[in-house]
Amino acid sequence: MLCDLSTEGAMVLAPGLDADANIILRCASFEVPGLVLWSDGQTSGISFDTPVNWEVVLATRQEQDERGFSARAAELWMKDATDNTGSIMRV
Repeated sequence: MLCDLSTEGAMVLAPGLDADANIILRCASFEVPGLVLWSDGQTSGISFDTPVNWEVVLATRQEQDERGFSARAAELWMKDATDNTGSIMRV
């Protein structure tokens, strides 16, 4: 689950990701390769290989706000659970 997004990276709720893993983050409006910089076993910080267009970031954030994903991400993090609103693929 996407918790936070910027042009340079993202924070995701995705149990089992290891630091230094190469991944591809897929969301409804974009797909971007990146590197997991840190992980606490549940939440991970990803640095994108190439920046995401700012308009895509704004549109994705707006879509998440409209669907309540930000609040849902916080709720799931507190409950130590996930749901599949996007996907992350190890490469």
